[in-house]
Amino acid sequence: QGMNFIAGTLLVFLEEEAAFYTFLMLMQRASEPLRSIFLPDMKEALLTFGVLHELTRTHLPKLARHFRRLDVTCDMFCTEWYMTLFSRSFPVSLCARILDILLAEGDGKIIHRIALTLLKSDQKTLLAIDDMGELVMRLKQLPEDAKNWPSDGAGDFVVAAYRMKLSRAEIVKIRKALSSSSS
Repeated sequence: QGMNFIAGTLLVFLEEEAAFYTFLMLMQRASEPLRSIFLPDMKEALLTFGVLHELTRTHLPKLARHFRRLDVTCDMFCTEWYMTLFSRSFPVSLCARILDILLAEGDGKIIHRIALTLLKSDQKTLLAIDDMGELVMRLKQLPEDAKNWPSDGAGDFVVAAYRMKLSRAEIVKIRKALSSSSS
């Protein structure tokens, strides 16, 4: 489902035992256990994608309206992004930075920031696509484009992601609203 990509990225940088315990900590941390998005019912994964949808409405309203007009939902393109923490497509150096931030901050805010920054970086192109299938294909391709960035592109991308004004409180509020509406 994606855990192998996360584990593989950790193994690039850590000894086997350290990679195992780091992976275990990511999956079971108290604040936001990553394991919950991998459960068979996909309930947490869909909730997380719903949070991205709401964040897109707030931070990229033109793009959100375009998605709505073409009946595009975030789960159509971001499942792989979140399930692999972008490690299937991003350069290893950027994956390392994302994991470092995720471990240091202890919540998934960086994942949403990265997703929003990807969307924002290609917003002009995305808004020009008027076919649902073509738009979803382009959205799925976005992380692959990172391979063509200049060598300092990973650092620039992380800086751009941190320019996304996003708070833990905002994410918690959205999650609560989505949880109560789906109950």
